[in-house]
Amino acid sequence: MKLLTLILILTASLCMAQTKVQTQPFDSLGNQTNNFDDQQFAGKLDSATVLLATLVNSKEFEEAFLKVKCLRKNGKNNKEIIALIRSGQEEGTQADNVINLKVAFDYTANEEASTTDKKNVIHINKRYVSDNGVEYLAAQLLHEYCHVLGFCHSKRKARFRPYTVPYRIGTLAATQLHASCVRPN
Repeated sequence: MKLLTLILILTASLCMAQTKVQTQPFDSLGNQTNNFDDQQFAGKLDSATVLLATLVNSKEFEEAFLKVKCLRKNGKNNKEIIALIRSGQEEGTQADNVINLKVAFDYTANEEASTTDKKNVIHINKRYVSDNGVEYLAAQLLHEYCHVLGFCHSKRKARFRPYTVPYRIGTLAATQLHASCVRPN
């Protein structure tokens, strides 16, 4: 049943898809490379980007996010935040409806993932990728993409941190994707 639901969502989104998601491989130092060094991780990333594109184009995700209260919204309302995500307008670029994810896999990250350098490279911990399903990877990518768009949260685990845009949108994404996904073996 969950698989049928996922297929229906994917089919519907392909018919109305506005936003695409693409990845660019980077090494752990933040330098662009020709391909990912580990095909297992690359395959999981490909699956996660399909889920992410489906999610950001879905009316259900938009409606759910419009009901959520967030902190640190950079002067934007929730409708504008969804529009910004869908526009694919990363810092210094024009809106092209393509979410460009610069991704590096490494074991050195202390967290699941981080986006800390000026190149907006998303560093994903390989252990996180290994230990979690593609739906959680997709949600984490969306959380990190919010940083690329300029949304932030405290590094400390402050009590308001879960209410910031990256955390709210990432949590909502994980909840919706997990509810409609069959986890891979």
